[in-house]
Amino acid sequence: MHDQFWGSGIALDLFLGGMGVGTFLYAILVSAAYQDRFQQVSRIAAILTPLCVAFGFVFLIGHLGHPERFYVVYTKLRLTSPLWWGAWFQAIFFLVSMAYAWMWLRNSDAARRRLVGYIGVPFALSVGVYHGFVLMVFKSRPLWNTGPVAVTAICGFVLTGVALVVLVLSFLPREKVLVRELKVSRNILGGAILVQLFTIFLWISSLYFGSGESQDAMRRLLTDHAFLLWGIAIVLGLVIPLLVGGVALIRERQSGRFSYAVPMLTSLLVLIGGLALRYVVIVAA
Repeated sequence: MHDQFWGSGIALDLFLGGMGVGTFLYAILVSAAYQDRFQQVSRIAAILTPLCVAFGFVFLIGHLGHPERFYVVYTKLRLTSPLWWGAWFQAIFFLVSMAYAWMWLRNSDAARRRLVGYIGVPFALSVGVYHGFVLMVFKSRPLWNTGPVAVTAICGFVLTGVALVVLVLSFLPREKVLVRELKVSRNILGGAILVQLFTIFLWISSLYFGSGESQDAMRRLLTDHAFLLWGIAIVLGLVIPLLVGGVALIRERQSGRFSYAVPMLTSLLVLIGGLALRYVVIVAA
């Protein structure tokens, strides 16, 4: 019988916070690469960012034994604590993302808006890296104490962030045409899925060839959480979207017809799989 170290609240915090990082970076990328040609895409991505991060904070605070004392982490200096650094990175990133979203809502000057976005990039990257690093440093948890688990987390926020933006655009009658025009979304999703599959392979391989404790952790992972890992996180959340998207792309090139149901479905599956993977990684340890 193993005591649960972190539960579903932390899994949701990391999932939502990481997704917020992905939406923010995607907003910056689209705005910079296309010179605000796809302004509505960046606007929606920017608005989604603080919402994701805020909901993540709610689950994080709810996980604490004394949530009313959450402010203590910001009043005491703990330079050697990864959790202390993470709390500050997330707080600063949240404030910058709020300012960035507000500037999009107010149609502020593009140069100033872009400057605020660029200021937020290092904090967004710090939060994304932190989500993987905070797991890797726990030596007492062999399931986490590997390099690939950090890379898997970093790749996950890119994948889920872009998928969320595409899913929201697909549901909006006026904006769904942007899903077809902005083909970089499909390229990012396809590439991120391949990288995610590879990092999961590296993660499981590092456990298999690791110490006895690592191998025990791997066996518990593959036995106790087999359906969530293989069925939901990998097959439903990664393999099926990759295959469906690939077949749809081939058909589109042959017939010239584009189905809006495909990006809607694949994005939804990616998000379900991303949440399942985050839950398994956290709870299985």
